[in-house]
Amino acid sequence: MSSEGKKADVRLKVRSASPKRKAREKSPRKSPRSPGQKSPGKSPRKSPHRKNTNILVDRFKPDKDQKKSKYKLKIRKSQIVHPQEVTESVIKITAAIFKKFDADRNGTISKGEFQQALGKIYNISHEQACDKTRLLMRDIHDEGFHHSRQSLENIDFNEFLNAVAESRTAKKGDKAYEIKEMVEKAAWYYGATKFVAKFYHPHKYDEYTENYKCCPPPIFIPLVSLFQLGVFIYFVEVHNGCGEDGLGDMSKQCPEVFDSMWAYQYTSAYYNEWWRFITYMFLHASGVHIATNLFLQLIVGVPLEMVHSWRVIVLYFIGGIAGSLAVSIFDERTDVVGASAGCYTLVGAHVANIFNYYSIMPFVWPRIFIFFTIFAIDIAISAYQKYEVGNTSISYTAHLAGALTGILLGAIMLDELPHHEGKWWKIIKNYGGMLIIVAFMLTAIIMNIVEPQQP
Repeated sequence: MSSEGKKADVRLKVRSASPKRKAREKSPRKSPRSPGQKSPGKSPRKSPHRKNTNILVDRFKPDKDQKKSKYKLKIRKSQIVHPQEVTESVIKITAAIFKKFDADRNGTISKGEFQQALGKIYNISHEQACDKTRLLMRDIHDEGFHHSRQSLENIDFNEFLNAVAESRTAKKGDKAYEIKEMVEKAAWYYGATKFVAKFYHPHKYDEYTENYKCCPPPIFIPLVSLFQLGVFIYFVEVHNGCGEDGLGDMSKQCPEVFDSMWAYQYTSAYYNEWWRFITYMFLHASGVHIATNLFLQLIVGVPLEMVHSWRVIVLYFIGGIAGSLAVSIFDERTDVVGASAGCYTLVGAHVANIFNYYSIMPFVWPRIFIFFTIFAIDIAISAYQKYEVGNTSISYTAHLAGALTGILLGAIMLDELPHHEGKWWKIIKNYGGMLIIVAFMLTAIIMNIVEPQQP
């Protein structure tokens, strides 16, 4: 081999052994482009201010280094500790922060990811971030939900959701207060301070008024009112047994209504006609009678139903039954028609609602004044009618029984929204009220079975 061949061979060996040369040979050469030509690899940047986009989503946009694959977080109801506290705003803020902390977007926040995120939002050193991570992960696991010891090294979405929900009502000194500070720091770092400030410090009335729902609309009370009006028209138009002006007089009883098989009669228990204890609510003895009851139950019942849904109609009928049972015990030889007991149950339930949510309900004192004025006027009229005029056509026993049922049972059944309440007061209210209602109704039923009023 010639010396020139040897030199060429050496040069080839040197070039083939160079890793930089290999990398340059493998990488494709870029073709030159004109000055006005755009790069084919880059797409035009979209404006971040898109229409119909949630502000919270814009402020917590994913980082560039995060994957662009679909990323959905699932809420498992079995893992939610306090479902009543997990509102839409809690889910939004939790999901936004969780997605920022979950760098690899695998559905869990590892200890390393959590430490890195805390270092950014707190602007602290590596050692301080380690200590903060250990403390906050312990608090999140205490306030959240986890299945095994292995999950203590990670944070899943559901326990993070529980912890954030619990932090909303946390006070200084609570474990959840540290979580609250973390959420506020994250909001400041990612530019959503106003949203989180409203989340933790809402207007005190927003917590109650945001529960008014027009969709689905309140239908129970309006449907019952329409049915009662239809029954009244049926007795006036078809039977007309009360004369021309009989149904327009509140004090005049209508024999056609009171003799109906649906009216409550004092012999109902004696003849085992137990349906009368509830069907009497659909009959009314005069035009003024039904107008008063429909006005009261619509103006009081519809706002309650917008917040508490089906619970209101259950209260309404339980109050009606309590009214007829009270009449069967305390009023001798008295027949009753009308929905007054159910109406006063709704009034009593509204009073109970005021005391349940006095800290977050708007216009508390005007409401208290209005409803206690109604009770005072009713008591004054009942005393005057009974002792001065001698008129016993209005069953004030049913009114009182319905009102007390609404207060005692409404304080329990309508206590479903998150609010601040003493532990012992809640126990006394729930168990005490339930004990009184159950004891009264069982006693009344037993008395009607053992010793009913006879004809």
